[in-house]
Amino acid sequence: MSELIRRLQGEHDNFSKLLALLHAEIETLDRGENGNFRLMTDIMDYMAVYPDVAHHPLEDRIFTRLAQLDPGSSDLVDEIIAEHERLRHMGKVFSDLVRGVVGGGITSVDKLSTLGHEYVALTRAHSAREQSDIFPRLITVLSDEDWTELTAAAAASEDPLFGGIVDRSYEEILAQIERRR
Repeated sequence: MSELIRRLQGEHDNFSKLLALLHAEIETLDRGENGNFRLMTDIMDYMAVYPDVAHHPLEDRIFTRLAQLDPGSSDLVDEIIAEHERLRHMGKVFSDLVRGVVGGGITSVDKLSTLGHEYVALTRAHSAREQSDIFPRLITVLSDEDWTELTAAAAASEDPLFGGIVDRSYEEILAQIERRR
């Protein structure tokens, strides 16, 4: 299996940890309790910084190559790439709502909760679909030469949370993940 697929799968596992934290905070709100809005803001900041800027663009390049080599995958690839944009947009809207609360603004807890649950569910379903429908096709369709070329073109972006050096703004997230182990 390609090192890039292993990297993407590892990143999906990391995102899953964040989604579990986010989901737990949204459920806290659902129970009528105070949620940790700062933690939710930090999670959404990370989702905008790493998945939206590094992870999804890399997937887009790899998946586009798949569609070029396997035209039967084109519709699926188009759907997945469109979901990347939908996730980015939905994440921004949710993040803006959470930031509004942190900034003292008033928003409906129901609205915040509904959008948060939708974001978590879509992100989880999206990752599962990539792993079940796209990754196996990549393994069978792309050649060693394709992987070499894609790897060479892949930006070596350091993950600010799960990489070698943790960005200080994400230390609380990492602490929360460690507490859940």
